[in-house]
Amino acid sequence: SLKKVIGGRTFYARNELVDYVRGVIKRGGQADLVPDDEAFARELLKLHERYAEKVGAGVKSIRVGHPESHPESTCLFIDRTDGSTEDFSYLKCINAIFPDAGDKAEPGKKRTLRSDSAGDKAEPSAKRQKDKDGAAVAGTPAAAEREYDYVPGLVIVIEGATVEGARAKDVRAAMASYGECKFVELVEEQPLMYARFADAAGAVKAVAELKDFEGAEVKVALMEGAEEKEYYAKIQNKAKEKAQSGGRGGRGGGRGGRGGR
Repeated sequence: SLKKVIGGRTFYARNELVDYVRGVIKRGGQADLVPDDEAFARELLKLHERYAEKVGAGVKSIRVGHPESHPESTCLFIDRTDGSTEDFSYLKCINAIFPDAGDKAEPGKKRTLRSDSAGDKAEPSAKRQKDKDGAAVAGTPAAAEREYDYVPGLVIVIEGATVEGARAKDVRAAMASYGECKFVELVEEQPLMYARFADAAGAVKAVAELKDFEGAEVKVALMEGAEEKEYYAKIQNKAKEKAQSGGRGGRGGGRGGRGGR
C-alpha cells in the first residue's frame, strides 16, 4: 500500500513526507519542538537505519539545530538522557518507507496533477532545490519559508476514492451540491483529491456531509495550519516561475505533495 502513517499522520508519497518534515524543522527554528512536532519526530526517528546507535542512552528531547560540519544546514538533533547530543538525517528515515528514486518518477508512476478550474490556471507545484540533507539551499528558500496571502478554510482533502484525471469536471460538478467549487485536483493512481471552494461555508458543508463518492467511502478533512500554508505557497511559487519564464510550461508534474495529515 502507498499509504504510510507516522505519528498519526497519513502520507501517500515521499515528497509529501519530506515537505511535512521541512515544516516541522521550520517551525522549530533553533529551539525545542512543540509537543506534537516532537512526538512526530520521535516516531520518524524510529525509521532510521541506525536507530539504536542514534538513541544511545535514551532520548530526552528532539530539537532543531545546525550541524558543526554543515553550519549552513538545518537538521534535527537528539538530546540524550546522558547529556550528549546527536543529529540525524530525516531523509534516511524517510528512505525506509519511501525509497529515494533519485527524484525521478518511475515509469507509469508519475504523480501527474490533472485539474479543472472555474477561470483559474492549473496549480502545479514549484520545483524546490535542496542540499544533501534535505534543507533548502541558501538563496533558494523552500516554499514553506515564504509568506503569502491567501484565504484560509477553502480547501478540503478527500481520501478514499480513486478517480481518473480526465474526470476532474465530474468531481467539481459533484462538489457543487455543497457550494461553488473553484478548483479540483486529482492525484493519479492514488485515492486522493483536493477541492477548493469559493467560500468557507461550502468547504465546511462538504466536510460535514460528504461520506462517499461514487460508492467509495471517503474521509474528508479541511486543510489547515502549516499544511494549508505550504499548499498555497507552492501554488504561488509556480505562478511566479511561470511568469518569469514568459508563461511557458505545461500542466504536467505533481503538486509536490501535501504536508500530511
